[in-house]
Amino acid sequence: MKAYFKSFAAFRTTGSADVLSADICLDSSDGQASTVTVVGEYARSHTGQWLIYGNRLYLIDKTTPQDGRTLFTLVEPIETFSRKLLYEAPLIPVTIGSFVRDQIVSNWIQQEDRVYALPYLTVSTLDTSPFVTPDVDANGLFSLTEYIRTMRRMADLRITFTVDRDSLLCLITHGVRTPRNVVFGDGHSQLSTAAYSKSGLAKLTVIQPVDSGKLDAEGEAIMVNQSTDYYLAANGSVSSQIPGVRASGEWDTFFVGAKQDALQKATEKFAKNSASHKVEFYSDRDFQVYDPCSIKLYGEVLTSYISYKGIRSGDDRWLYKSGELATRASEKMKGVLK
Repeated sequence: MKAYFKSFAAFRTTGSADVLSADICLDSSDGQASTVTVVGEYARSHTGQWLIYGNRLYLIDKTTPQDGRTLFTLVEPIETFSRKLLYEAPLIPVTIGSFVRDQIVSNWIQQEDRVYALPYLTVSTLDTSPFVTPDVDANGLFSLTEYIRTMRRMADLRITFTVDRDSLLCLITHGVRTPRNVVFGDGHSQLSTAAYSKSGLAKLTVIQPVDSGKLDAEGEAIMVNQSTDYYLAANGSVSSQIPGVRASGEWDTFFVGAKQDALQKATEKFAKNSASHKVEFYSDRDFQVYDPCSIKLYGEVLTSYISYKGIRSGDDRWLYKSGELATRASEKMKGVLK
């Protein structure tokens, strides 16, 4: 199989190479990298250019020449939009999709500095999700790449890139998450590795400054801290009401800003519970990242979501991951992991 190179400046095909091996991330919740090893030694000038492999587009993040071969480390196209931007509130009502589209158009497609411009890119949106303000730093800056990832997790925003000769098309849509049941040994799914850490969070106390309705001597609003408890239900839902069937785990406390959505921030923190385990498995079934999944493993059922989807050389099945740890399943069986 071949990999094709395209220039970042003009999106013209500049060459091709025979692929020796590949470990490809098709999608992930945290932007995991891919690697492709090709025949021949290539200069570092390929870094920052585009690479097409298996009809999918990647940005070359690192070039490592070796003896008669080159290892390319690849990242997904949205990494192109990682430059910090000054947030300016939209003057007219927008959706999440239209906000992302407008940022790409003004900051990359119509960019005056041609070194960083993407004039060959066309972006359109079908997303109608209500707009969510991006998190900004102390200087009012935000990363569009991180905003896209956050909206993927919160609102199931989907972005698809399609190559059309010397043009690049970007479509923004709203996805649908399909619950999945993963059963090993059913002829479809095969466990590769598994690991566990301590329990995740089950209750959060969120402290947020709110307006007391009173003014100080200088006429400024007096803010007071307000505490709200949020609970994680066994089915994965989050609420300030105690659920009928609660998830098991720890109780933690954290602060949010006065203008932040407390429920949103609690939901994001609960979502990181998937880091309390890692399950890697192969399957011939087509799942999507963020699909909720129930995985029966060692006599218990893990409730999580698909966090990674990829392929590896020599195997025509998909490789899936749920969680962020990395310990062999055999260690669990030996009692190493408690």
